Amino acid sequence: MNRLIVERLNQGEPILAPTDNWWENGVTFNAAAVYLSPEDSRVIRALLPMFAPDDAALVRGVVAVHYRARPEMDPGSAFTRSFIGLALFTPELKLLYRYQEPVLFPSADAQGYDALGVEDPRITRLDGRFYMVYCGVQPDAEKVYRAVLCLAVSDDLLAWEKLGPLPGEINTSNNKDGVLFPQQISGKYYLLHRPYWEGVAPSEYAIRLAQ
Repeated sequence: MNRLIVERLNQGEPILAPTDNWWENGVTFNAAAVYLSPEDSRVIRALLPMFAPDDAALVRGVVAVHYRARPEMDPGSAFTRSFIGLALFTPELKLLYRYQEPVLFPSADAQGYDALGVEDPRITRLDGRFYMVYCGVQPDAEKVYRAVLCLAVSDDLLAWEKLGPLPGEINTSNNKDGVLFPQQISGKYYLLHRPYWEGVAPSEYAIRLAQ
């Protein structure tokens, strides 16, 4: 039986690390990756207008990485908020461009459903559009915060329209790490997610299925 060999790339170094930008100078983590083939030229041009369409660096497509970032300090906020940034790579994970500003911000409304952070993006392409399930952190008078699964949509992975928290029972408890299946099953959309409750040990957390 052949042994599976797993090799660490990039000389074992992170492909993304904190920068001097205030919103990402603490940590960068929990990323989502979307591969864009050469046939996705419209989206690639929108993401990388500084590259010529026939640039050799784009010949095998582009990997778009949306990542969660937190600053070391977040002046004016009682909670160190998270932001979602975007970096673009070749399929070999050579960096092409990294946006200097987040592509998704917490709400400016102090009581908004994601006012304390936008976390843990998971992106699925459905019917030609990109849907991001992310964790919105909202203020809670009794427990400091609540974590709710939220949805945003984009045509180019750069400009995102927030659609708000997912409806139904899925957000009756804290919830994180939601991801949509890439196609309907028997006419329904399915979602993996990770709810958690106060008093439940992390060792008892489980991934659940919703529709």
